[in-house]
Amino acid sequence: MKYFTLGYNILGDGTPQQLIPMLTGFKESELPSTLYRDLNASFVNIYPFVWNQYRQQGYVTGYAEDRLEYGIWTFRLKGFNETPTDHYLSPFYRMETTKALLHKSNSHCIRNQTSFDLFLSYIDQFWSSYPEKKKFFFAFFKQYTHDGYTATSVLDSSLLEFLKKFNQFDDYKKTIIVIMTDHGARFSTARESSQGKLEERLPFMSFVFPKLFQTKYSKAIKVLQQNIYRLTTPFDIHATLVSLLNMNQINYTVNHNIKQRNISLFNLIPAERTCDDIDLEPHWCSCLEWEGLNINDTIVKEATTNIISYINKQFSSIENSLCHQLQLFSIENAQIYQPNQALLTFSRSSDIDGRVPEYGDNSTGIIFYQITFKTQPNNALYEATTQYSKRSHSFTTDINHISRLNAYKSSASCIEKSHSHLRKFCLCIT
Repeated sequence: MKYFTLGYNILGDGTPQQLIPMLTGFKESELPSTLYRDLNASFVNIYPFVWNQYRQQGYVTGYAEDRLEYGIWTFRLKGFNETPTDHYLSPFYRMETTKALLHKSNSHCIRNQTSFDLFLSYIDQFWSSYPEKKKFFFAFFKQYTHDGYTATSVLDSSLLEFLKKFNQFDDYKKTIIVIMTDHGARFSTARESSQGKLEERLPFMSFVFPKLFQTKYSKAIKVLQQNIYRLTTPFDIHATLVSLLNMNQINYTVNHNIKQRNISLFNLIPAERTCDDIDLEPHWCSCLEWEGLNINDTIVKEATTNIISYINKQFSSIENSLCHQLQLFSIENAQIYQPNQALLTFSRSSDIDGRVPEYGDNSTGIIFYQITFKTQPNNALYEATTQYSKRSHSFTTDINHISRLNAYKSSASCIEKSHSHLRKFCLCIT
């Protein structure tokens, strides 16, 4: 039986902001630094990955990820200095032969196989190699979807055949399959629409349970069905993965605090849970009702000017002035949201990566503006949320609440490693 979590909401911009909480139970800012540019940073192995808990329970573990030039753990972070799981596909993608085949223009194949079929075959081999053992495998495929969604249909037949084949084996009767995406399209024409905005924040998340599980844990399935339409995040997926290790210890009658951010889908999530309750910032919350504004309003122009000024100030941390200063080209859309009195007001971000939001008092004079605008000379399209205080008549903007809606590709190559948090803004001067 298949179940889709229709209230599943992302936590931030990009893949690590979803997968780190999902696989560790923590935000990146709550863990030891693993930033590539941090001289004192640790390797990513220091994270408490959920597959380590599975290994301790006797599971054989595996991890697969393609497109390592955009590696989840290596593009901005230091990566692993030890193999993280029992089976690990990344060395294959680091081979010069593999890279030569994959980096051909518009190449979706490695010899006589699509690269996705090859990726799936690794999972298939892993699963069939341990017929008598418990197994945990996490796989993340990016090639056909990272730079756009037009090639996504190439995945369909291969995934269908993989699932059909898997369904024929006895292992299927005792295996839970999670099929998911990290976030919706970030760089596309569709993303510029209201529908695209929601799809980015509400990605696909599904669970396939075998009949044996549904029979043995019928109470868990009933609770899961109630949670389908409730607000959930990667933190709840992590709690679910952990609870699967000890299903017999689940207390189905426990009432979780509405402020608790990590609740297993096998426990009832409060129906009244809001983004405020779990500190999910308005920029990423899909539950809010934004009202449209005239793009020519003075306050809209003032907010946009403030956001661009904020962006340009971020370049001051870069030595030798490597990036062009940005200028407003046009304002495309503007919206307003005024939260209720209980919302803690965002004060500022306490680190330059925008990972640690600080909150002030419960001031009622706070308004959020969300502006979509274009800048030059980087030909960028942004969607930014800024906070306005009626008390101080000032704006507060956070780098983590500015989304770029069109691809920047190699335009920020001069700071890609040294200032990775500014990639979406920088157009290199040389």
